[in-house]
Amino acid sequence: MKLFSSVLNQIKQVTNEFVKRRVEQWLSKRVPGNFQHTLSSRNIFIMPTRFGFAYLIFIVLLFLLGTNYQNNIILLFCYLLASLFITVMLHSFYNFSQLIFSSSAKQFTFAKQRAYFPIIVKSDKNHFDLNFQFPEQKSLSTKVNLEHCPIGESQVLLPLYGERRGVYKVGRVKVFSEYSLGLFVTWAMLDFSHQVVVFPQPKKL
Repeated sequence: MKLFSSVLNQIKQVTNEFVKRRVEQWLSKRVPGNFQHTLSSRNIFIMPTRFGFAYLIFIVLLFLLGTNYQNNIILLFCYLLASLFITVMLHSFYNFSQLIFSSSAKQFTFAKQRAYFPIIVKSDKNHFDLNFQFPEQKSLSTKVNLEHCPIGESQVLLPLYGERRGVYKVGRVKVFSEYSLGLFVTWAMLDFSHQVVVFPQPKKL
């Protein structure tokens, strides 16, 4: 049983690494590394959240109920919910589009401490509920939330925990939002070519 579980874990690990590598290759072509990114239909991704999928299933069940009993009121309510679903999807996209992000590439820190990457957000309209995170550091609670992004420039300091000394490529920054109503999650995977130099921990005197 342990042997089977070990083989299964190895297969799972190899599969995850293969999928991750292929996704990164695809992202490198679609969203190449740059110190500045402008969000558009090319680099914005959107899909329903769990609540959004439950909402969609409810609409389908409501449609089946209305057609089965030939009830126009239920069908009208179903169409109203479906139109709201599409409207929220467009609203979620426009809350993300035309944002401009820029960031400096290199930061320095000591081992077991955090480096902070400044990300400048430029906007020509109001945006809401923007979240920033390094996907590789989800377990370290490094997510930063910008509840309101006003017209002009805003700055976000995105933390990165330096575990061991050395020079590391940080990878992509995930920018995401569930605005509005939480039916959809909209995100972008931006590559600023971030690099962190981690120095040895200073000795206590």
